[in-house]
Amino acid sequence: MLFIEPKYKDLTVEQLKTTIRSCIREINKAKKTLETISCILINIEDAEASLWVNREFKEEAIRELESRGIAYEYTKKELKAKEFQEKLPMLKKITIEAGDEEPKGLYTVIFDNQKAYVYDYIIHCIDYDVPTNLPTRKAEKNKIIKVIDKEYVIKEIEKLYIGEWKNSYPNKSCSHNEESSTKKWDWRIKFAYSDGMQKTFSGIDEPYNFYDFIEIFELLDLIWQDDEE
Repeated sequence: MLFIEPKYKDLTVEQLKTTIRSCIREINKAKKTLETISCILINIEDAEASLWVNREFKEEAIRELESRGIAYEYTKKELKAKEFQEKLPMLKKITIEAGDEEPKGLYTVIFDNQKAYVYDYIIHCIDYDVPTNLPTRKAEKNKIIKVIDKEYVIKEIEKLYIGEWKNSYPNKSCSHNEESSTKKWDWRIKFAYSDGMQKTFSGIDEPYNFYDFIEIFELLDLIWQDDEE
């Protein structure tokens, strides 16, 4: 796939705005393609390249607008994603819960000024709640399974644009992950910040780069292992 970068300085303001809108459409198209990868015959590398290139084109066009003293008007979705990126240095804790059986795998990432400490938990199913038929659980922090440089974690999360994720991914009819689509899989990820704010994402289906996020902490094998036990 060939991408031709526009000569931004030669474009009018309206042409720059049109370029930005076009990039947003291509970004959304690429993400949708990657999230339904098992249902259609496409070249994965083309979709990934389109996603990356159009992000770059969009940012270049925005910078050119701002260099002319014109502020770009972000949409609500873009502001949400921008805020998520800006708050990453304030991360205090990430909670990751995923699996297809109860009890699900539970992991936390605790941040100090320099390091990220990954803990696993032992989950005890104590009893079942009669009205909901859901298990009453007790989570017991077990041990530190990995220590990672905080700066590395923040940079890797930044690359994934998690702020663009939907709050919930309820559908599983057409997953990009064929193995997980056969399981009663669900997940929840909660980000907690030093200012007390929290942001939670959850679902049955996954965002296109969900497993890239999990692998920042090298947890994917452990999560699948939890399911098999």
